[in-house]
Amino acid sequence: MQSEMVGLPNPVIMIVVHYDWPANTDDPVSSLPRAEGARFNSSTRQDESGCLEQTRVDVLRDIDQWIMDDDKDAPWMFVLQGLAGTGKSTIAHTVCKKMTERGRLGASFFFSRNEASCSNPFLVFTTIAYQLAIQYPQFRNTLTKILKSDSDIVGLNLEMQLVKLMVEPIRAAADDIGSDPVVVVIDAVDECGNYRAQILSLLCALGPKLPVSLKLFVSLRPEHDLKTVFSSQDAHWGARSLILHDVDAFIVRDDIERFLRFRLSKVAATYPEIVNPCLWPSSEAISSLAEKSANLFIFAATVVKFVEDTNDDPRSQLNVVLRPTVNNGPSPYRQLDRLYQQVLEHALPENADDVIFERFRTVMGAVTLLYDTLTIFALGRLLQMEAVKIRVVLLRLSSVIVVVDYGDEIRLIHPSFRDFMMQRCPAGSRYFINPANHHRQLVLMCFKLMHDYLRKDICGIRDMWKLNVEVEDLDHRIAISIPAHLQYACCHWATHLSEAISAVNSVDDGVCDALMLFSSLHFLHWLEVLSLTGRLAEALPALRHAQIWASKTPQVSNELCDLLYDSERFTLEFFSPISLGALHVYYSALPFTPQSQLLRQVYHYELGCVKVLSGLPQAWNPWLFSMHGHSHWVHSVAFSPDGSCIASGSADNTIRIWDAKTGVHLATLKGHSISVYSVAFSPDGSHIASGSGDRTVQIWDAKTGVHLTTLIGHSDWVRSVAFSPGGSYIASGSYDKTVRIWDARTSVHLATLEGHSGYVYSVTFSPDGSWIASGSDDKTVRIWDAKTSLHLTTLKGHSFLVTSVAFSPDGSHIASGSGDRTVRIWDAKTGVHLATLEGHSFLVTSIAFSPDGSHIASGSGDKGVQIWDAKTRVHLATLEGHSDWVKSVAFSPDGSHITSASHDQTVRIWDAKTGVHLTTLKGDSYGETSVAFSPDGSCIASSSGDRNVCIWDTKTGVHLTTLMGHSDQVTSVEFSPDGSHLALGSW
Repeated sequence: MQSEMVGLPNPVIMIVVHYDWPANTDDPVSSLPRAEGARFNSSTRQDESGCLEQTRVDVLRDIDQWIMDDDKDAPWMFVLQGLAGTGKSTIAHTVCKKMTERGRLGASFFFSRNEASCSNPFLVFTTIAYQLAIQYPQFRNTLTKILKSDSDIVGLNLEMQLVKLMVEPIRAAADDIGSDPVVVVIDAVDECGNYRAQILSLLCALGPKLPVSLKLFVSLRPEHDLKTVFSSQDAHWGARSLILHDVDAFIVRDDIERFLRFRLSKVAATYPEIVNPCLWPSSEAISSLAEKSANLFIFAATVVKFVEDTNDDPRSQLNVVLRPTVNNGPSPYRQLDRLYQQVLEHALPENADDVIFERFRTVMGAVTLLYDTLTIFALGRLLQMEAVKIRVVLLRLSSVIVVVDYGDEIRLIHPSFRDFMMQRCPAGSRYFINPANHHRQLVLMCFKLMHDYLRKDICGIRDMWKLNVEVEDLDHRIAISIPAHLQYACCHWATHLSEAISAVNSVDDGVCDALMLFSSLHFLHWLEVLSLTGRLAEALPALRHAQIWASKTPQVSNELCDLLYDSERFTLEFFSPISLGALHVYYSALPFTPQSQLLRQVYHYELGCVKVLSGLPQAWNPWLFSMHGHSHWVHSVAFSPDGSCIASGSADNTIRIWDAKTGVHLATLKGHSISVYSVAFSPDGSHIASGSGDRTVQIWDAKTGVHLTTLIGHSDWVRSVAFSPGGSYIASGSYDKTVRIWDARTSVHLATLEGHSGYVYSVTFSPDGSWIASGSDDKTVRIWDAKTSLHLTTLKGHSFLVTSVAFSPDGSHIASGSGDRTVRIWDAKTGVHLATLEGHSFLVTSIAFSPDGSHIASGSGDKGVQIWDAKTRVHLATLEGHSDWVKSVAFSPDGSHITSASHDQTVRIWDAKTGVHLTTLKGDSYGETSVAFSPDGSCIASSSGDRNVCIWDTKTGVHLTTLMGHSDQVTSVEFSPDGSHLALGSW
């Protein structure tokens, strides 16, 4: 059958990227994506138990008192902090067990790196919501209504998930929950990757939004970013904290001795023919073990598992642990690391032959680095190793690894063993697992698996138009055709790839060839598998990982880079149809791929029977996506220095952080009480500064979105903020007529630069960061020493407000434009007025130095652009042609061209050397408001009052495309540092 798509002059596809959720419209709650293994009592956690009776008595009493405290001012959150191995998860398990017995456990989520779903931050709130819905009918009813009204909620950012899936239903179910305490337990927040600080920050802000009876118990390691979240909270934010490693050492040691005595007595009971339970282990042995534990319960638990190994005499096993060790330093993990070393030496002596050691490292490298659990059989298929050989390796490590039989999933008992193998294992040890090398090995295994097994219509559906939900036996087909090891390869190859960067051999590396083979033969097959298994949303981050890896790998070809870019664009453009029906990747998506793109050419043989007769574009649409979320004007947008994120400041009083590749909303920074007028990234991209009408500058962690500090001091609107080139200082200009300097690291107010008698409109640092220039409507420019804050000089001479100030590229000169129709040149060191450039007949609106500092361009309300020699101050040319105000002027990055934007609705390009008008870019009927060159100077973007942005070819002046989508005037346009993206701000 041939299907012909006709009458499609402009195919338009709008993509919404979301978690691939096969919603049941009758009962959407039951279809919520969730991590079943994250429940405290899930089958995958059956080997875990709570605290031994009569241990942790004081800690558990404190927690119980917190739970039962019904005072409305009582802390609603309990934060249990502790180093790895101090017993946080065991205590959390005990809390869950006790609350379950009382019928007061609302939900539990135990993060774990052992299982991908249990470390997925986008499943935590959906999982908790599902558990609460099971118990509370009112909660379920409200949640059902919310999900039916907006099925895309599960694909929203974490903040919106929390509000819609938890806060709103909990409020509605307040009567159902009752006045007795209901506890939600979240364990090991530190194990949920890059989103952990954001999740913790969201949880910390929950208190005022929830009923008094609902309480939150959280456990975590005291990592720096998590402690920063706590330190940024208000003094009365409503949490109680307990740090386990600060608990009285004698109490902890007594608990560990009690645990060891109980567990080892059970071991003795299983060996009555060789061990006398009354004499073994001795009190001295117990005391010595407790001393070695350094108050880490994981040490005691590992000792027990090592001793009870059924392959050896428990007495000899215990003697191994009791051997004296050399004190190598104050690390709290010293004895635990020594124990792990003994476990490894017992399993595989250091003098074992190379073949055995290589097999050991291959197996353990995989076990410690896998992002999801696999059975021995599945791991064998992934590593292309006999399952029996894997089992032999693992059986000798039963004290640190849970493995029962070939069909059972392999799990590390505690993450501290992974940390030891990859980080703390002695230098030069044969047991050391080099993460980068083993990630490289795993990614090659993943590529080989996919090459061997991926194919078109892998599940034999045959009907190209059938949707995934219409395939009745799809689960059975997946189990047969896409087994666990192949699913693992499809889902995690890119993450292993991104972690293998340091292992790449710059001369010869098979990863490049494998990635090229995958991209040119199996990319479409891979999308098909992800669609069938409901994990298509993982394709975009995977492709981004691959592109980042390629950008850092010298031997990657341009062809491979182009293919990876096309692959990401293809996935973005056709996400919706592919997510609904896997075979649509071939029959609905590929035929609409632009004709000139490499991906279409490479996969032309898959086009089959579908033909697009007209309207097929030549290239990808440059408009990737619109970022929606602000509820008022967007005043400012800024790219992070590496181009990965965008920050936007708005009149809705917030800053939003977006992923620059996908447009996904990453975080909302709330704290200002009036419009945010200016946002700026620090030079290293780690912080964001925002200036607001609430008279403050706020500093934020750019990665986590956590509010770090508020700089208070201005008495009127803050209209401009700037980081120094080195990132050490922040300057802020205000309507209070001052410039303030702040230490960017400590947030200490260093100085107030007073002297202006009018509003300060802008501040800027010199290129070397040693000076600050400020322009004001008091008709002056002031120069300040950025280190001493001393006022160096006032540049007086203008007879009207100063509209624009710029340093020359070498920092030696300053140019200022004014409403008095002149441009003045000043010596930046002495403040001496060097020249007045006269020629304009109306106010000067914009000035710019050429990149080499040899020329100055000025735009004016007199409709002209004037070019000046920056050294001789000779007027070189007047660029005439505009019929209204010239609003903005800019040099191209190489200095060869000048662009000017005007209220006459045009952007013009000029030859900077000759002043010859090269071309006129005619835009809209509203006038140009902003213009910018791409970093390589090949294109110009101009924004205007008609809500559109035009892209032009710099050399030819040809209009390349118009970016449409905003519903109001576009006020700001900026290229990303690499020129691949545009960020636009709109009213």
